[in-house]
Amino acid sequence: MSDESESGTRDDLAPTADVLAMPKSDQLVIAAGAPVILVGLAWALPWLLDLALGLPFFPWRRRLELADSLTDNVSSWVLSGVAILVGLVVAAVLIHVEPKLTVTRDQLTLTKGDNEKHFTRGQVGSVHLDKKTLVLRAADRSVLLSQKLSAAPADVRAALERHGWQVTPWTLPD
Repeated sequence: MSDESESGTRDDLAPTADVLAMPKSDQLVIAAGAPVILVGLAWALPWLLDLALGLPFFPWRRRLELADSLTDNVSSWVLSGVAILVGLVVAAVLIHVEPKLTVTRDQLTLTKGDNEKHFTRGQVGSVHLDKKTLVLRAADRSVLLSQKLSAAPADVRAALERHGWQVTPWTLPD
């Protein structure tokens, strides 16, 4: 069964959307790395506080003394548990706000967190890739979007071309 466009010709464009996001391996590094880094800081916190309080002048001395008294009364395991939870929340937020590009035949959608920007084929005059930065320009050459993406440039180019978006070489405006 072949798809036919309104003009009656066979349509070889991909029928579904391609979503280009941060690679799963990068998400895993962030999800594991943020808690590990914060646990390391939690274990080093008493030493860092003693170091800072040993200096002759340090701003926020009273706050540091309060934090030092809290770390004396709280076990390193509790601090580590809190650090793991905070690290997981930080990782989830970082992954959530990372830009995702959804490519279809008729529109490009950039999603950052809960915000979406939609660009229809009629709005976009040209599509450019400058390393990992996607640049959309209107027919009058004004820039509609310039966004760095985590996805591999070759994957972005392939998805755009699979849906009929012609990617042209990047040139500076006149």
